[in-house]
Amino acid sequence: MSRKSVHAVAAVLWAVLGGALLVPGGAVAAPPSDEARTEADLDGDGRADPVTLVQVTPESMLLRVGLADRFVDATVPGNARGLAPRAVDLDADGRAEVLVPGSVGANTVTSTLWGLGPGAGLRQMTDPGGAPWTVSEGGGASAIAGHGCLADHDGRQVVLVDARLDDGSADPNTYSGTRTALTVANGTATPTSVVPVQRVPRTDPLLQVDPAGCAPAD
Repeated sequence: MSRKSVHAVAAVLWAVLGGALLVPGGAVAAPPSDEARTEADLDGDGRADPVTLVQVTPESMLLRVGLADRFVDATVPGNARGLAPRAVDLDADGRAEVLVPGSVGANTVTSTLWGLGPGAGLRQMTDPGGAPWTVSEGGGASAIAGHGCLADHDGRQVVLVDARLDDGSADPNTYSGTRTALTVANGTATPTSVVPVQRVPRTDPLLQVDPAGCAPAD
């Protein structure tokens, strides 16, 4: 289904005002069961903006943010399976972004990052090549995936951990992969360093990240 068609379907299914669903005649209906909500101050005005994610087709979602004077929408590919977006501030500029879950597996959730662009709408964060930037979390027993943030002189440094089980017979099990540091600015997540991780236990400091460090400041 095309992006235009998805918006058309979403418009027929729902029209959100303050998170409510309108039906013909102006009556307010209960929100759909596949709607997930959170709050995030995307424009940095000190007001928590309502954020709603609705599954409009099996493969696409409508992300809607209620700013003080308008709503802004974006079509997001994927299926969140009822998980809500999560507020972060990866560039520490006082304006939140939201991590939007789009792929939910048995042990791993992969999300894309969205924030307000320089124009009037939402913007998806990309890597330096222009591809959507994703964050994976989880991994189960056979892998480790996660993100965290550290303070640096320019604001925040984002850290991603991605490792796979390399020796299940070891006691404890060992993992190998990478620990990548990035900066997020102007809609782009740019790697600044990649540290190899080789045959270390799950408790090794190189595999430790704290997503709470990425939360918006109070």
